[in-house]
Order: sequence, then C-alpha cells, then structure tokens
Amino acid sequence: MPVVNFLTPQKPQLQDNPSPIEKKIFDIHPATSKNVIRPKINKYIEIVTIHDHSAVGARKVNLGIKLDDVAISEILSQRYKTVRMTIIKTEADLKNLVAKKPDLVFSGTEYFDFYDEEKKQHKDIWFSDYLAEHHIAYIGSPSEIYKKAYDKVQAKEIIMDAGINTACFFTTEPDELTLDQSLQIDFPVFVKPDKGADSEGVDANSVVTDFEGLKAKVLDIYKNEQSRSLVEKYLPGKEYTVGVFEDSADGKLTAMPVEIIPAKNENGDRILDFDIKKEDEEQVIEVTNPKIHKLTSDLAVKAFKAMKARSHARIDIKMDEQGVPYFLEANLVPTLGQSYLYSAYEFNQKMSYEHMIYKITDNALTHHQNGR
Repeated sequence: MPVVNFLTPQKPQLQDNPSPIEKKIFDIHPATSKNVIRPKINKYIEIVTIHDHSAVGARKVNLGIKLDDVAISEILSQRYKTVRMTIIKTEADLKNLVAKKPDLVFSGTEYFDFYDEEKKQHKDIWFSDYLAEHHIAYIGSPSEIYKKAYDKVQAKEIIMDAGINTACFFTTEPDELTLDQSLQIDFPVFVKPDKGADSEGVDANSVVTDFEGLKAKVLDIYKNEQSRSLVEKYLPGKEYTVGVFEDSADGKLTAMPVEIIPAKNENGDRILDFDIKKEDEEQVIEVTNPKIHKLTSDLAVKAFKAMKARSHARIDIKMDEQGVPYFLEANLVPTLGQSYLYSAYEFNQKMSYEHMIYKITDNALTHHQNGR
C-alpha cells in the first residue's frame, strides 16, 4: 500500500511572458498543474503563533499547535491580498491584534495564559471566544467544544451518550487506586492522562498487564503530568485517524480515514505514544478496504456531530480484537503541517497541501460571512 511522502510546499511561479496586468493580479491555483491567473481575494488575514510552546507544563501555557507560519504565510499570500504574521506575548498584543480588524485569524492556539505582574495572578483567555467577541473569523471550533475534547473523560461520556463505541473506563490517582477498583476492567488496560493532547504521558508502560504495573503508571502520570489517569480497556487492533471536514456553505461532512502503523516499542506493542510521534516513527497509509473505510468514516462523522465540532477535526479510532471500531479521542485542533490531517486529504481527496490550507481558510471565511 502507498505511504504518504511529506513534501515541502513549493511556492507557485508566474507563467512565462505574462502581461503587465497579469503581473499585477496573478494568482496560481494550487490544485491544478496549469497556471490559472486570478486576482487576489480582498481579505486581510493574520497568522498567529504560540509565543512559548515549550512552556507547556502544569498550567498549559498558550495551549495549541505550533504552526509553520512562514510556509502558511507564503501559501496564503498567493491567494489573499493582505497576509501578516503576529506573535502574541502579552494581553496588550492581543488587544493590538483585534484593533487591526483582520477578516480572519489563522491560528492553532486554543488559549493564552497571561501573568499579571501587578495583580500577581494568571489570566486565561480562550482565543476563539475573544475573537468572536470582536466579530473576527477564526478557523476551527468554539472554545466550549475544545474544552470538551480536551477533557478525555467528558469526551468519552458524550460519545457514549450518543451510542458510539468507546472502550469502558474509569479514572483514578495514586491515593484512591485499589485492587478492587482495578478489577472493574480485565487486564490488559491502557493508561493515559485524563486531559491533554499529543499523546503526552503515553509511553511503552501505558499498556498494563497487572496491578503493580497499573500502580506504577498511575503514579508516573500523577507526578509528571499533574493529572488523574484514565484507565480503559486495551484495544489490540489496528489504529486509524479520520479527518472530517464540514462545508460551511451547506453543512455537508466529508470523512477521510487513514491508517496509522506505529513502530513497535520496547515491549513489542504498536501504540502511538509521545516518543513515536515526536520521532515520526509511524507510517500513514491509505485505507483501501471499502468496509473499513465505511466503518471508520461513519463512526468519525457520528463523533464529530456528537461533539458539536465545527469546520475540521481528526477523530482517532482503534479496532478491538474482532475488528470493531472504537472511538479513542477527538482532536479539534489537528496539526496543520504535513502530517495526519494532510495525509487524510492527500489520500482521500488527492489534494495538495496548499489546497488544503486554502480550503480550511475559505471555509472559515464563509462560516463567518453566513453567520452559521
């Protein structure tokens, strides 16, 4: 089966011998091999990036994904009249941003954690709420939806209430974990933080086969992630992630599954842990089996609707030993580099990376314009 090849997006070039007018208004549509002359769209877009992504800790400072702002700026500058980049360091920077009144903010930031030196206290600002208050369009879902997905327990409860398969689970921490509690679910179990993203706190010891291993992993998560543990039935089957795109014009949902094959860890398990993701030690391949394509797509669409997500998301799915798909997590701020979400577009829609960025941007502008 084909394996996705991540390529650096190439900046389009003007066709040979353009006229003076073409030089002034040219734009190249990335989804075709031929140069298509187009006037740029008269929109002002600000690309906002995280100031201190490495500061993620007990207080998830400036939570969100890190964008390749230079590459995205080059892509959007080919289509839109004004594209600028901003790094938010203080609340004053945030106020300056909205004062400039961009048509759209392109960002993967969920919230900012500002520290008020005068008051000696932290102030959290959810970015999408802040932009909505100032009538500025943004990509992605509203903050109340992000919060539900970030809380893995709440997300699983929403999914269960919608009648969608998800592994049975309980939550615990060192002081309350007992042998009786562990017997609620047969070993092996899978243990991860009850909140968070990017497989933080997931490693080779997350697959647990006995009570001693469970105690050790729960303690590890408590100490290193400052989090309770979510303990769920281990699903030994294949792993998939499904990109879901919601068209703002008509509400149509498009599901785009891909299979993820992590490298085996030291215990011989194939799990998508933090180090595997960090070192890119996984394959992303096309889902060619029509039955699996439909099963994963249907589950992802149901989960997207149950979470009340908007615009785009990634739904993570794993099979049990019988090949039955189960919801794992909802990623409502999927990385917009050339990773899983792009693989979903590339394999299922035969879409270029540039076209994916345009599609997400145009969609957010349409949503704001229609007031949906």
